[in-house]
Amino acid sequence: MYCQYCKIVINKKANYCPYCGSKLVEETDEIREETRKLEVASEYSDPHLYTEKQKMKNSTAALISYFGLIGIGIILLRGEYEDSLVKFHLNQSIVLNAALIILSILPLPGFLEDFMFILYMIASIYGIYEAVNKKEDGIPYINKVKFIK
Repeated sequence: MYCQYCKIVINKKANYCPYCGSKLVEETDEIREETRKLEVASEYSDPHLYTEKQKMKNSTAALISYFGLIGIGIILLRGEYEDSLVKFHLNQSIVLNAALIILSILPLPGFLEDFMFILYMIASIYGIYEAVNKKEDGIPYINKVKFIK
């Protein structure tokens, strides 16, 4: 049940609001909808629960940043790079993809191209591992470069 005066969700069996003392009215569709919205919003009233959900969202955004230029574009366009974890992994991903583009343009011998691509894949997999585990240790030398601050 929902108090129309103080906007508090209360026991359905109550005749009066325990918070403001107002006489309660029967629920209408409008009140039910408002109650549903409040219940959904109350999911974030627990700071621990909100923090865990936000960490999961940030970890997912950090993971998506390793999906090449498309992943970087998604994160930048959605504006989900406010968190330090996302910024860190987004920076690493930008450096890795820039290196891959530069190496694909350079005329290198076949074995060297293959070796560099293998290094790129290993670094990307390590970055994905860290993003999933919410770590910011970084890939050596690459973790120092900051495009997004």
